[in-house]
Amino acid sequence: MLAILEEEARLTDYHHAGTHIDNRIVKLKQLDDGKVWQQMNRLYFSRMRNAYAVIVTYKEEIPPIREPITVPAITEVEPEPAIEPEKAEPDTVTVAEPVIPAVEEWHRHLHLKTNALGWGLAIANVAVEVDLAKHWSFTLPVYYSAWDYFKSTVKFRTFALQPEFRYWLSEYNDGFFAGAHFGLAYYNLATDGDFRYQDHSRETPALGGGVSIGYRLPIGKSDRWRMEFSLGAGVYSLHYDKFHNTPRTKDGLMVESVKKTYWGIDQAAVSFSYTFDLKRKGGRK
Repeated sequence: MLAILEEEARLTDYHHAGTHIDNRIVKLKQLDDGKVWQQMNRLYFSRMRNAYAVIVTYKEEIPPIREPITVPAITEVEPEPAIEPEKAEPDTVTVAEPVIPAVEEWHRHLHLKTNALGWGLAIANVAVEVDLAKHWSFTLPVYYSAWDYFKSTVKFRTFALQPEFRYWLSEYNDGFFAGAHFGLAYYNLATDGDFRYQDHSRETPALGGGVSIGYRLPIGKSDRWRMEFSLGAGVYSLHYDKFHNTPRTKDGLMVESVKKTYWGIDQAAVSFSYTFDLKRKGGRK
């Protein structure tokens, strides 16, 4: 067997054409009817298949070759003569004047007005209202009637004043307001009933006062015309004479003289007014 292994290896055909195998393997398989090959396969070949080899290599690092550093020669340079900078003229800075927005200045108004409801009762009336300050104004209405309503038994003759101070929610004295007023009225009243009522001896007018609320708004494009709604209530001291209301005589017989206190509505107005500026420059119309 050793002699076979020591032979020179030659390739030969084996079983199939074009298939070449070591000739020593053929001889070993024929030796002792193949027993030697089977024993070698059992004892050695399995171990040889699991064999492995470890190859260890070493690499020697060679330090890099450093080239010599060449330092360039320093050439002295003469400094250039200093050039004095030209004196620059100072820039002219233009400062814009601040724009101050125009402030809407409050100023006083005077309102000349009349109550349409009074004219509906054939009572002539006119009122003047003037602004006192922001939120505050003073108004003075005057009412007058000296005629009968088509016959002597129906009348509402009166002369009345009702000065009032008003506080407006707006500083321009428009919109909502609340007022406090004083009232004085001479009167001669008959409603076609049995009696006529007149202030005592024509010398004791109704006296009192009350409070009111209202609203005023501009109408039209000119901002001169305004419309106003107001309603007030108060308390008045009355002293009046009660007469028979007779159509055939100028004055009927007096029935009694009455003193009483009145509580209730004392003002109702739907007024139209024209506004005058008391200061022309600035402000709000």
